[in-house]
Amino acid sequence: MNATIARVVLISTCAFFAARFAVAGEIAPYFESSANQKPRGDAGLSVTSDRLKINADFSLRAPDGNTRIIPQLYSAFALTSRLGLETKVHFDDWNSHADISGPDVDTSLHFRSSTPVFKDLEGRVWRSPDGQSGRMLKFGFFQRLGDPTDQTPLTLRSNASFEATVGAPDGSLDALPDPRPESRRVRLETEVGGLLPRLPGRSAIKVKLDKVVGGAAPGTTSSVAYNHWWRVGLADLGLNFKMSSTSVTPASSLEPSLRLDWHWRL
Repeated sequence: MNATIARVVLISTCAFFAARFAVAGEIAPYFESSANQKPRGDAGLSVTSDRLKINADFSLRAPDGNTRIIPQLYSAFALTSRLGLETKVHFDDWNSHADISGPDVDTSLHFRSSTPVFKDLEGRVWRSPDGQSGRMLKFGFFQRLGDPTDQTPLTLRSNASFEATVGAPDGSLDALPDPRPESRRVRLETEVGGLLPRLPGRSAIKVKLDKVVGGAAPGTTSSVAYNHWWRVGLADLGLNFKMSSTSVTPASSLEPSLRLDWHWRL
């Protein structure tokens, strides 16, 4: 229990000193207990300013009579008006009698571009308590083609992401240098809109590619879809025709699909 109290003090102290970097911000501690005599409650500290946001909170749960203390940290920092850093840290139950593993850490870097073609960039690094880790890099592009005054201009939107995941270490292979399995994933998505401007409604063609190399389930999935939307009175009507292909060694398959959507606007 003394170790648990020490961890609580440590996480609260880190949040408090981080608050000193918040210029013209505010610090708001809070405590919430559930109604109807439910064994749960939340306590924490929130720090906000123009460029900084930090939340350090503890969830108290006792569904089976054993109190669980589950802390977490969240921080978002705007380095510039277009560049931001976000971190999430989740811990296991600090009141457990079992050995507590490390936290689950997830950090993302977001960048919004001002160039006409390159839209945004996102980088992400994460690590789970069992030793699994991963990294991801994602690019976004958008281009308006043709006359920009057209009501249905020709547009090109694309996203590309590259991800690598490293599995948890195997205790039986500790003598080997880093025997953890690794898988790599590539995702590509492109959408071309405004192809048929003379037809009523909006249309687009979307192409997707998802390829996994290594890991437990390597393979490639790809699809080509045509989407069309009409506005009929107070409703939106959508038609989607897609052709999907899945290739997983040693078999592959090709599947067509047709979907019709109807949404009312109230």
